[in-house]
Amino acid sequence: YLASYFTTIIPNLEKFLNLILEIPSIFTAEEIFTFFDVGLHVPKFKSIKVSLESKHDTRYVVQHLLGCGEFIISVEVDFAALHRLEQYLQLIGYSGSVMSRIKVFCNSRVTEYLTVHIITCLAYSKNHNTLILGCESGNIKLLRVSNVTGSLTFEEIRESTAHYKPVRGIIVEEDRIFSFDEEGRLIIISIEDQNLFIEITLSYLPKKMSISEDINYLYFCTENQFHIFDVNSYQSIKSVDVDIDSLISTFVVTQKGFVIVGGFNGKVVVYSNLCEILHKFCVAGTVSCASYDEKDLLIFIADQNGVVTIWNNSGDAIFRWKTHDSTTCVVSYQSLCVTAGIDLSVRFWKLSGILE
Repeated sequence: YLASYFTTIIPNLEKFLNLILEIPSIFTAEEIFTFFDVGLHVPKFKSIKVSLESKHDTRYVVQHLLGCGEFIISVEVDFAALHRLEQYLQLIGYSGSVMSRIKVFCNSRVTEYLTVHIITCLAYSKNHNTLILGCESGNIKLLRVSNVTGSLTFEEIRESTAHYKPVRGIIVEEDRIFSFDEEGRLIIISIEDQNLFIEITLSYLPKKMSISEDINYLYFCTENQFHIFDVNSYQSIKSVDVDIDSLISTFVVTQKGFVIVGGFNGKVVVYSNLCEILHKFCVAGTVSCASYDEKDLLIFIADQNGVVTIWNNSGDAIFRWKTHDSTTCVVSYQSLCVTAGIDLSVRFWKLSGILE
């Protein structure tokens, strides 16, 4: 109990802890954050507070979250084996039961749209107020979203048989819709011109797709590469081997063409628009999803343990917190961070000191 003992040891202990927390594998360990309550004691975390604004229960696990300006869209999908049989029965006239639920969160109101399709991907055109759904059947479905006196309504515009295999990615720019299937067929159709139909067979099998802000390039990722595709010449112009020593688990492209790639081993690599490595960092488990906040220049990485970590544009981790048992989707929305998880919930988080 000698005061001199504590006076001597505390500075050294603080120095030791600061050095320990600079090691990525330790810094990202859930046990370290839980035991030391890092959010309160590490200087760069002191000004950030997280609070749960609202929680919404879901019937099925949310597979997609999409921020669309004034509202956010979630898609929960039922993968029950029974529905596989129903898909065949539909061919002889059986209507089928609900397989996917779309929820639109807007001004504290939640509006639902139910469908018998298994939704595999989606995109939203703000100019046309149109939601584009990619389905496991290969079809593409267009819904017009209307906001009348604060109440959202869905109007079915049309449904097109664009693919023979499940649709794996959809991008919309102005009037054109780009979609690809699991066999590498890239299809281009139009929201307004029903006669437009362009088919391109890619030389690789992409898993995900994104587009640059100038609408000149599509980005595809395969198991361990990403490819840049010129939409004007319809040619792939560059391929990059991703330096993560793992298969790719998630893939995000920012408006400026920066590429964020996460792996099953927890590693994350950020590439510039010139395909040069800018940052490398890691999380404690498989990277399950990621998003980029264009306004505040923040990277949100969620892992299979349900922990979301936020990195700034300099590659520094500035905050992390537990969101779900395992997080399936994360997106920044206005002044909030929205997450979904296998615990059947969508959660809206207020991050004071970051998204304000």
